[in-house]
Amino acid sequence: MAVNHWLRKSAILLASTIIIAGAVTASTESVHTSIASEIAAGETAITDTSNVNPKFDPKAALGAEVQEKLKHAGPEAVVSRNSSTGKTIVTDRKPVRSANTFGTEPSTPSSSDAAEAGSDVFTPSLVIGTDNRSQITNVNAYPYRAVVFLEITYASGAKGTASGAFVSNTAILTAGHVVYSQKHGWATSVKVIPGGTGSSNKTATTSDVLSVNAWVNNANWEYDYGMIRVPASLGTGYFGTSAKSDANLTGKAIYNYGYPADKKYGTLWYDSGTVGTAMAKRFLHNADTSSGSSGGPISLTADYTHIVGIHSDSYNSSYNIATRVTADVVDFIQTNTSW
Repeated sequence: MAVNHWLRKSAILLASTIIIAGAVTASTESVHTSIASEIAAGETAITDTSNVNPKFDPKAALGAEVQEKLKHAGPEAVVSRNSSTGKTIVTDRKPVRSANTFGTEPSTPSSSDAAEAGSDVFTPSLVIGTDNRSQITNVNAYPYRAVVFLEITYASGAKGTASGAFVSNTAILTAGHVVYSQKHGWATSVKVIPGGTGSSNKTATTSDVLSVNAWVNNANWEYDYGMIRVPASLGTGYFGTSAKSDANLTGKAIYNYGYPADKKYGTLWYDSGTVGTAMAKRFLHNADTSSGSSGGPISLTADYTHIVGIHSDSYNSSYNIATRVTADVVDFIQTNTSW
């Protein structure tokens, strides 16, 4: 059933104290390869391993010179894959605190292009139970078309799927482990499908990906964020970002969007939940997810066009965990996109 989540807002807020977490991390079968998806901590939904090089070593693939640079670079040093040469580039830097360091603004299309509250495309529903996720069907409307389905080929030969969201005309914010897998290396080809496989939006294929040193070199989960860049705008509009204080994040109602691998291939789903503990660079949440949801945007229900977190991984039986949008993450976005 498709659902208009804006019409659920008041019910969500009323029920937020009794929401039962039902995080889902399940093995799935790829509709394309009919093999069991690889569900591993810190991995996307790996759907095809038939061409994987069993001797592939992601660290060795970076090269000795790059590994040496990473040892001496700061945690926020930008690590990117040159789309022309395939070589890894390390740009050491310290985050710059600009006037807009606590957020970026969304690009909202005309009202005729946007999903409207009360649209009869949706039927209001609130289900509290094991699986609270609902499918979004008007994927050609903003902001849903700015949430992208990612079909990825990694350096090892593995293929997988994940989620992300446009934060500028050409930049997609996602999880660090989506663009650089600690098992399979760099994403060497990413097909970007706004709104998923059922949409009529333009698509693009790119190999322009980047993350930060603390993730690529050290697998530090506090830095599990990355970016995918496409050559030109696909006309989707984009989300803003907002670095919230602890008080403006903890206990707040949220939406989590993504393309879970245990649902029909390439379909967009969302769930509502609440933020649990807010840590310096991460926060817990109880919105339902599964493999394939990695990199999906999390926004407050009160401000659904600004991303406050990036879905990262499961945490325990009661919570999933997200990379928090901090001033450093906003700075990463501002520094690495031309809008």
